[in-house]
Amino acid sequence: MPFLTVWAALGLVLCMPRSTLSTPMCGCEHRYSLMMDFYNATNGAGWTHNNGWSLTPASCLTNWYGVYCYYNDVQEIDLPNNNLTGTLPASLGNMSQLVQLSLSSNSITGTLPPEWQSFKLLRYLYLWSNSLSGTLPTEWSNIFWLIQL
Repeated sequence: MPFLTVWAALGLVLCMPRSTLSTPMCGCEHRYSLMMDFYNATNGAGWTHNNGWSLTPASCLTNWYGVYCYYNDVQEIDLPNNNLTGTLPASLGNMSQLVQLSLSSNSITGTLPPEWQSFKLLRYLYLWSNSLSGTLPTEWSNIFWLIQL
Protein backbone atom coordinates (compact mmCIF):
# COMPACT_ATOMS: atom_id res chain seq x y z
CA MET A 1 0.00 0.00 0.00
CA PRO A 2 2.80 2.55 0.74
CA PHE A 3 4.06 1.91 -2.80
CA LEU A 4 0.77 3.20 -4.23
CA THR A 5 0.87 6.26 -1.98
CA VAL A 6 4.31 7.20 -3.30
CA TRP A 7 3.13 6.84 -6.90
CA ALA A 8 -0.01 8.86 -6.20
CA ALA A 9 2.06 11.66 -4.65
CA LEU A 10 4.48 11.61 -7.58
CA GLY A 11 1.55 11.81 -9.98
CA LEU A 12 0.20 14.88 -8.21
CA VAL A 13 3.57 16.63 -8.37
CA LEU A 14 3.97 15.88 -12.06
CA CYS A 15 0.48 17.21 -12.81
CA MET A 16 1.03 20.52 -10.99
CA PRO A 17 1.57 23.61 -13.12
CA ARG A 18 5.29 24.10 -13.53
CA SER A 19 5.26 27.66 -12.21
CA THR A 20 4.25 26.38 -8.78
CA LEU A 21 7.51 24.46 -8.67
CA SER A 22 9.91 27.37 -9.08
CA THR A 23 13.37 26.80 -7.68
CA PRO A 24 15.13 28.76 -4.93
CA MET A 25 17.40 31.57 -6.08
CA CYS A 26 20.54 29.88 -4.65
CA GLY A 27 23.41 30.80 -6.94
CA CYS A 28 21.29 33.27 -8.91
CA GLU A 29 21.42 36.19 -6.51
CA HIS A 30 23.84 37.94 -8.88
CA ARG A 31 20.94 38.31 -11.35
CA TYR A 32 18.84 40.32 -8.89
CA SER A 33 19.24 43.72 -10.61
CA LEU A 34 18.43 42.28 -14.06
CA MET A 35 15.37 40.53 -12.70
CA MET A 36 14.20 43.72 -11.01
CA ASP A 37 14.69 45.66 -14.28
CA PHE A 38 12.36 43.15 -15.91
CA TYR A 39 9.89 43.27 -12.98
CA ASN A 40 9.71 47.07 -13.05
CA ALA A 41 9.53 47.35 -16.87
CA THR A 42 6.56 44.96 -16.97
CA ASN A 43 4.68 46.41 -13.96
CA GLY A 44 5.49 43.53 -11.62
CA ALA A 45 3.39 44.99 -8.82
CA GLY A 46 0.34 44.44 -11.04
CA TRP A 47 1.12 40.85 -12.02
CA THR A 48 -1.44 38.20 -11.17
CA HIS A 49 1.27 36.13 -9.45
CA ASN A 50 4.45 37.77 -8.18
CA ASN A 51 5.21 35.60 -5.15
CA GLY A 52 8.82 36.00 -4.03
CA TRP A 53 9.51 38.98 -6.27
CA SER A 54 10.34 41.91 -4.05
CA LEU A 55 12.30 45.12 -3.82
CA THR A 56 14.84 43.65 -1.41
CA PRO A 57 17.87 41.64 -2.56
CA ALA A 58 17.19 38.02 -3.44
CA SER A 59 17.81 35.48 -0.75
CA CYS A 60 19.15 32.02 -1.44
CA LEU A 61 16.01 30.58 0.12
CA THR A 62 13.55 32.69 -1.88
CA ASN A 63 11.44 31.15 -4.63
CA TRP A 64 10.49 33.66 -7.31
CA TYR A 65 7.26 32.76 -9.07
CA GLY A 66 8.03 31.51 -12.58
CA VAL A 67 11.83 31.67 -12.25
CA TYR A 68 14.03 28.59 -12.46
CA CYS A 69 17.60 28.76 -11.24
CA TYR A 70 19.90 25.89 -12.19
CA TYR A 71 23.68 25.66 -12.15
CA ASN A 72 24.04 29.11 -10.53
CA ASP A 73 22.10 31.02 -13.17
CA VAL A 74 18.56 31.81 -14.26
CA GLN A 75 17.72 29.41 -17.06
CA GLU A 76 13.96 29.80 -17.35
CA ILE A 77 11.43 32.56 -16.85
CA ASP A 78 7.86 31.30 -17.25
CA LEU A 79 5.21 33.99 -16.73
CA PRO A 80 2.46 33.35 -19.31
CA ASN A 81 -1.00 34.82 -18.74
CA ASN A 82 0.23 36.78 -15.71
CA ASN A 83 -0.90 40.36 -16.50
CA LEU A 84 2.52 41.66 -17.55
CA THR A 85 2.24 45.14 -19.10
CA GLY A 86 4.82 47.62 -20.34
CA THR A 87 7.84 46.91 -22.52
CA LEU A 88 10.59 44.32 -22.65
CA PRO A 89 13.83 45.68 -21.15
CA ALA A 90 17.00 45.43 -23.21
CA SER A 91 18.92 44.55 -20.03
CA LEU A 92 17.29 41.11 -19.94
CA GLY A 93 19.65 40.25 -22.81
CA ASN A 94 22.39 39.97 -20.19
CA MET A 95 20.82 36.73 -19.00
CA SER A 96 23.29 34.77 -21.09
CA GLN A 97 22.28 31.35 -19.70
CA LEU A 98 18.54 31.75 -20.33
CA VAL A 99 17.12 28.70 -22.13
CA GLN A 100 13.38 29.45 -22.02
CA LEU A 101 11.45 32.71 -21.85
CA SER A 102 7.67 32.27 -21.75
CA LEU A 103 5.69 35.52 -21.66
CA SER A 104 2.71 34.66 -23.87
CA SER A 105 -0.84 35.92 -23.28
CA ASN A 106 0.08 39.14 -21.51
CA SER A 107 -0.22 42.81 -22.54
CA ILE A 108 3.41 43.58 -23.38
CA THR A 109 3.92 46.41 -25.90
CA GLY A 110 6.82 47.87 -27.85
CA THR A 111 9.42 46.13 -29.97
CA LEU A 112 11.79 43.22 -29.47
CA PRO A 113 15.13 44.46 -28.11
CA PRO A 114 18.09 43.90 -30.46
CA GLU A 115 20.22 43.49 -27.32
CA TRP A 116 18.60 40.12 -26.77
CA GLN A 117 21.11 38.79 -29.30
CA SER A 118 23.12 37.83 -26.20
CA PHE A 119 20.70 34.95 -25.56
CA LYS A 120 23.22 32.47 -26.93
CA LEU A 121 21.53 29.45 -25.28
CA LEU A 122 17.88 30.46 -25.75
CA ARG A 123 15.89 27.58 -27.22
CA TYR A 124 12.27 28.52 -26.52
CA LEU A 125 10.81 32.02 -26.78
CA TYR A 126 7.05 32.33 -26.27
CA LEU A 127 5.68 35.83 -26.85
CA TRP A 128 2.38 35.25 -28.69
CA SER A 129 -0.82 37.04 -27.66
CA ASN A 130 0.88 40.29 -26.67
CA SER A 131 0.78 43.69 -28.37
CA LEU A 132 4.34 43.73 -29.70
CA SER A 133 5.14 45.60 -32.92
CA GLY A 134 7.91 45.53 -35.50
CA THR A 135 9.94 42.65 -36.86
CA LEU A 136 12.59 40.33 -35.51
CA PRO A 137 15.83 42.27 -35.07
CA THR A 138 18.51 41.19 -37.55
CA GLU A 139 20.92 40.91 -34.61
CA TRP A 140 18.94 37.89 -33.46
CA SER A 141 20.56 35.77 -36.17
CA ASN A 142 23.21 35.10 -33.51
CA ILE A 143 20.71 33.17 -31.37
CA PHE A 144 21.85 29.87 -32.81
CA TRP A 145 19.92 27.45 -30.59
CA LEU A 146 16.47 29.07 -30.89
CA ILE A 147 14.13 26.31 -32.07
CA GLN A 148 10.71 27.61 -31.09
CA LEU A 149 9.46 31.16 -31.46
